[in-house]
Amino acid sequence: MIVIEVQVTYDNSDYQRAISFMSRVQNRIYGAVLVIGGFFLGIFLYRANLDNFVWWVIPAILLMLFFVYGVTVLTGRWNIARQLKKIPDSHGPYDWTIDAEGLRIAGALSSTAIKWAAITKVLESKIYFFFYQAPRFARFLPKRTLTGEQLAELRRLIIEQAPGKAKLIGG
Repeated sequence: MIVIEVQVTYDNSDYQRAISFMSRVQNRIYGAVLVIGGFFLGIFLYRANLDNFVWWVIPAILLMLFFVYGVTVLTGRWNIARQLKKIPDSHGPYDWTIDAEGLRIAGALSSTAIKWAAITKVLESKIYFFFYQAPRFARFLPKRTLTGEQLAELRRLIIEQAPGKAKLIGG
């Protein structure tokens, strides 16, 4: 029986990257809407006043859109950091136990047990494993906490316990 036990201490960058990964589709849609909206605004301005149109309007609109996108990203990161300061054990150590029954995650102030049946999908990124319980909510385990043997065992366990729900990079 495979049992994987690791201790994880998260920092703000872990939360930032994990939330960014889980929100990647929404972020791409938002960026595309900004670019497409800017393009159509430029065309509208060009066609509305063709005689007095000046070339710098389109780059100015694009710069404005990049600024709006940048401010959105920075305020999102600031908001995550602000919220993490209010969570008493967000940066404390968590003990993860993963076996054939599921995941158990225990910290100083909280603990949770998640059976494999409650996991809707498992994704592996370059630096994390994401165990989804809902379309946009996942528990994440940094790969840096796993040895090479544990990494191989975890992939094997995921394939056994979550068939058809896993997208793994290695293994």
